[in-house]
This record gives sequence, C-alpha cells and structure tokens, in this order.
Amino acid sequence: MALPPPVIEKHEGFTVIRDDALSGGTKRRVLNDYLGTLEADEFVYPSTPYGMGPVAIAYACRDLGKQATLFYPQRKRERFTEQMETVLKLGAKIELVPHGYMSVVKARTREYAEKTDAHLLPLGLAIPEVQNALTKIAKDLPVLPKQVWCATGTGTLTRALQAAWPKAEHHAVLVAMEPTASLGTAITHKAAEDFAQSARILPPYNSLPQYDAKVWQFVSTQGRKGALIWNVA
Repeated sequence: MALPPPVIEKHEGFTVIRDDALSGGTKRRVLNDYLGTLEADEFVYPSTPYGMGPVAIAYACRDLGKQATLFYPQRKRERFTEQMETVLKLGAKIELVPHGYMSVVKARTREYAEKTDAHLLPLGLAIPEVQNALTKIAKDLPVLPKQVWCATGTGTLTRALQAAWPKAEHHAVLVAMEPTASLGTAITHKAAEDFAQSARILPPYNSLPQYDAKVWQFVSTQGRKGALIWNVA
C-alpha cells in the first residue's frame, strides 16, 4: 500500500515533518514492508497507552490481513486513551496486564509469544530493518538540516535520523522511561511532564500532547532557526 510522502512545513522559522498528517504516524511508513517479510499471522507488542507504535502496528496488520495483539498496563475501559480506541477499531486485540509496570507488560507479552506462534515485536520497534528504513525515508527528503529535534522513548527514531544526517546536531527529548538503548550522539532534554500529562506549551501545529508536543518547549527556546523537527504524530 503506497503511503503519501511526509508533509514538510515551516512554523515560526523551523522546518517541521508533519507525520501527524499520516494516520498511524511515522513508523507506519516502514511496518507494512517489514511485517510483510515475516511469515507470522499474529504480531504481539508491549504497549504504552499514549504510544504510537501500537497504532502503527495495528494499521500495518489491518493492511496485511494479520492479527495485532497489544499488551497494555491495566486500566478501566472508560480510561482507554485515543490510541487504544483506535487500535480496537482497526481490529487489534488488547490484553490488559494487572500491576502493569512496563517490565511486567514486557514479560507477559514475551510469555504470550512463547506459548503461541505470534511474532514478538520489541518495545519501540528497535529493529535494525525498521531503523534502516526510517533512515532511508529521512535521507530521501529534500532537506539537509544542521540541527534536528525529535521526541524519544526508546531512541529508535533519533538513531535513524542521526544515520540519515550524520553531520547535523541532534537533540532528543525524553518523554517516557529512560531509554534502554543508546541515543547515539543526541543531546538529551528531559520533559518535566509525566508521560501521561499533556505538554505544558503546545506547538503551533497538530502534535500528540503526551509525546511529540513536548519537543516544542525546548526547540522554541534553544533551537536554531531552520532546525528540523520530526513530528511523529
């Protein structure tokens, strides 16, 4: 399924990659091809309530006729986030994990995959093929930024962007847990808000309040004019 190219806009002197314009966000761009190379009929993933990884997986599985099974920390049905409601509409199954620290969610996801023929996808989609495909998408854009900003949870996107533009200065805004993998050469900034909290200062473009929007408070005061912001969703 051919997806439209990333939308590139200027906002207050910054170049913004508007993948909020694509349902499922940036990682959806690469998952159809990657999941299509695997023989599994079911894909399982440890999910966070506000993350876009599960949404991208749900879209790809719908497009490919596969089943997505997504494990989340337990919460009441009336407290499902917009992302959780979206994956249900796309045909994904949700498994709720009591006492759902992320370590527990990951363990239950792994146990499920071991008991079934489901293919386990790692948190953050930290997979070489996925990261390389993201790098190619960035390199193919008609831009050559000197400074790059993005939000990060596990670091997959910032590593991909560093590979695309190795001479640029890279900044990664931590919005969730401390990353378990390297952030490469990125200069890091820690959002003061808890993961579930919306950004206190919203950008002048549509952006996921609990995630990508948290970049703006830093780039608006510390970013160079002309810097590139990668807005996943």
